[in-house]
Order: sequence, then structure tokens, then C-alpha cells
Amino acid sequence: MTKMKKTLAIVLSLILVLTIIPATSRGTETKAADTFAITYPTNNKLVAAGYIDIEWEAAISSEVEKYELYIDDELIATTTDTSYEYYTTKVKAFNTYVRAVFTDGTSEDTETITFGVSKKGLDLQLTWALTLA
Repeated sequence: MTKMKKTLAIVLSLILVLTIIPATSRGTETKAADTFAITYPTNNKLVAAGYIDIEWEAAISSEVEKYELYIDDELIATTTDTSYEYYTTKVKAFNTYVRAVFTDGTSEDTETITFGVSKKGLDLQLTWALTLA
């Protein structure tokens, strides 16, 4: 019984360390301002279920009328901001991109990124296999 308690304590300690370290360094990643790209979550990031701030750099090619956020090829939101708070409790991988629609009628898309959603409370900055269904 004590061996099981020690093993459980070690596993819980590792989970705690793996979730605290990424949370303290979340805001440190930056991209060049001249790149229209999603900045958070990063590609292959695992985020906790619940509210997820999806953020991107502003498009600079032309005057932006609006941004359209697509998740799994479905239009989720239209905004003039460079972020959107998305809510989900689905534990799976999501393919996401943002389309900038310009006042002249043209548009530009970010590269598609994939992020995974884990159970509430788990937020890891690890590369993970895309085996979530």
C-alpha cells in the first residue's frame, strides 16, 4: 500500500510540474509583426477544455474589414479584433485558421494550426501525437 502511495505521489508531482511550467511561460512566445499568423495556441499545443483564447497577428497587406475564425472548416466567429475566446469541452484535436477579409474584397488566410483539447485543468506545452479522436 505504501508503494502505491509513493507511486501516486510521484505521478501527481510530475503532472503538477508539467502544468505549472507552461502556464508561467505562455506569454513569452512572439512572432514577427509582419506575419499574419495564429500566435496562440501554437501548433500542436495541448490546452485545457473550457475557454480558449485564440490570438493572431494583424494582417498588414491591406485595410482589414473583418477576421473570420474557422475551426474544423466551420466559420465560428467574425470579428474586427485579433483574438477570440472560444469555448469547448470536446476532448479532441482541432484544425484552426483565420481569414482576413480586406475592404477591397480580397482575403488572406493564416496557415492552419492544430491544437488539442484535454480534460479541464490540463494545459501542457508538449508535442503530442495526434491520436485524439
